[in-house]
Amino acid sequence: MGVAPRPIVPPTEDVSRLREHVLRVLNDHHFAFGDGRRFGMKADGSTDNTNAFQSALDEAAGIAPVLIYPGASYYKLVGRVTAPANTMIVLIGGAELRWTATTANGSNFLGAATRPGIEVTGDKFTLTGQGKLTGPSAASYVANEVAIFSKGTSSLVRRTQFWIEGEVEIHNWGYGGVLGQFLDDTDVSGALVHDCGYLGIMFLSSGHGSVQRCHVHTITPGTDGNAYGISLTHDSTDYDLDDHVDGTIDTNGRLAVNPFCNDWDISANVVHDVVLWTGIDAHGGYELTVHDNAVYNCRHGILLGGGSGDAANYGGEAKCVRDNFITTRKRDGTATGVTATDRYGIIVNGGTTVRSRDCHVLANVVEGYGDAVVSSYPIEATFVDAAQIRGNVIRDWRGKAIYTAQGNGIIADNIIEGVNSATNSACVMLDTGSTVWNVHDNKHKPRTGTAAAEGLRVTAGVSAQNVHDNDFSAATTPYAGDRTLMGGLSLAGTYTNANRPAANTFPAGSMIWNSDDVAPNFSDGANWFDAAGGAT
Repeated sequence: MGVAPRPIVPPTEDVSRLREHVLRVLNDHHFAFGDGRRFGMKADGSTDNTNAFQSALDEAAGIAPVLIYPGASYYKLVGRVTAPANTMIVLIGGAELRWTATTANGSNFLGAATRPGIEVTGDKFTLTGQGKLTGPSAASYVANEVAIFSKGTSSLVRRTQFWIEGEVEIHNWGYGGVLGQFLDDTDVSGALVHDCGYLGIMFLSSGHGSVQRCHVHTITPGTDGNAYGISLTHDSTDYDLDDHVDGTIDTNGRLAVNPFCNDWDISANVVHDVVLWTGIDAHGGYELTVHDNAVYNCRHGILLGGGSGDAANYGGEAKCVRDNFITTRKRDGTATGVTATDRYGIIVNGGTTVRSRDCHVLANVVEGYGDAVVSSYPIEATFVDAAQIRGNVIRDWRGKAIYTAQGNGIIADNIIEGVNSATNSACVMLDTGSTVWNVHDNKHKPRTGTAAAEGLRVTAGVSAQNVHDNDFSAATTPYAGDRTLMGGLSLAGTYTNANRPAANTFPAGSMIWNSDDVAPNFSDGANWFDAAGGAT
């Protein structure tokens, strides 16, 4: 009888390596190529997935989307990951990427290192699906800690195709949710961004973009008196001394090294609870359209002003604010949480060096803004050329409902309802430097609240204005200030003999409709006359 051959037993370490190899092969076949679990990611709330997520991003870029599936808990990360060119991340079924810590090892932003969760380092980035990017800093400010950050090389070498779509929730980041500089072809749509320390969504010196159908709220505590829901801005340092990209120093801000944003659509967003500063903001800007948004309980509603800091004297061009609803009330209708006195509803200001040109404020509802100290207004347009303020409804306001200085354009077809306090109030004020405003077909209709002290006020020393077909009859003094500058005024209101104001409160040539006489009355600046010239 022969002896059975002795089995060959490999060394223990070889068995271990073989087991690992078999498991890896089985695992690779079990999960799709871009599935984060294929690279070792675990949604157990304790495993550090930072390196595994980075491996998934690196290997799948340009080949397949990185798929993040939900698990028993969240995917824990403890530092920055980078998304190379051609990256797509898909969050599935509410999957959560949660950073429990961040480090200041991201690219510089305004002179300091960033602390990003994801830094996008190439073109063609997409984040989509349904899930969360959760930060480590609830209800606190941490400088430059952002969920997603991307920065191009310069205004001439921009990063392109930066897209966030779907139902992505971004929250608990110490600085902000989405931050980009020097980008082109950008879209953020459908995102929920909340409980961030300084900003919800912000882009600097970026063009051809949109922020649509996003819900941004509870941006607090802010810093240096500022906090922003949605913002388009730029680095203003030394802007007034800027060597432009063509080697000159001039007033064409489009050529600046750090230019204003251009060609953006901000629409159908809901922004609320930015009580420190502004719901929707743009410092400067060209071809900006902000429309069909709802803004609640923000100190300032929509500010499309000039630049700030060293760019404070420079405006933009072709900015339009239309069909928005803006109120200081909270979203549930209760009283505002804003305690500051000065509250701007909408501004479209420019600067002393470069005015804002062709800016339109159309068909907005503005509620609860302005102040009786007259340092802020429901609608303000200063240092503007060819501005249009048309078809707006202003409610529960203070101070001057529509205020302009150093500008020209059209103020027409606005309905100015009751004022919260008559102190220092006027429906429209044309202040110092106003040139050739066409003010017509505006109506003061205090359905609720108090009648304004004044209808139209024109500051002495400004250029002659074209004023006609307004109805400020409900105001205590329909026309105030220098009435000799209100050229072309006609049909200044409808009155009875009992409530007709004194003729000297109207400019010479003014006409009212006397409902008792069923005929017009005319003022020569001192007395009333009928159409035949007889005293009445």
